[in-house]
Amino acid sequence: MDRFNHCRGFTLVELMASLVLVAILVTMAAPVFQDMYIRNKTYTKASQWLSVLNLLRSEAVKRNIQVSLCPSMDGASCDDELDWQDGWIMFTDPNRNGDFEAATELIINTGGSFSGSYILVATRHKDWFGYRPDGTAVGNSGSGNTTFLMCKPGAEQSLSRRVVISVVGRPRIDAGSGGKECI
Repeated sequence: MDRFNHCRGFTLVELMASLVLVAILVTMAAPVFQDMYIRNKTYTKASQWLSVLNLLRSEAVKRNIQVSLCPSMDGASCDDELDWQDGWIMFTDPNRNGDFEAATELIINTGGSFSGSYILVATRHKDWFGYRPDGTAVGNSGSGNTTFLMCKPGAEQSLSRRVVISVVGRPRIDAGSGGKECI
């Protein structure tokens, strides 16, 4: 019977103090976890866009013809009023005008809108973007490099990611907004 008198445990006051301490630590850590979640989600979506651009470039080289990409919500026609996050179509573009003509051009791939209120903004080439048969970049603003900014509106600009296309056409992901606004 003496052994029951020596049992130890937490008192109600000790338990409540521990719970208050845990609640304070969780409250302090929540913003850090939210930023980490947004950063990782933005990187994932930028990686998906990078995959689209890599496919676009490889199709142009493989087919030995210009392949273009334009914003499209229906997956069947280009729409200059849309933004890149609304959806897109990838198509062969032998006349190099960046506008899909169903009679003479072939749709290679399509993509739907980005979920979760993420946006994709192009610094140049808002209407269409493509690759020539030699793998160099081209768009409605001419040749050269461009940047696609992937971000979540309302989040810090440092959590954004940029998909940067170099002058020779190689796409890569960079951190931050590069001074661009997430509209």
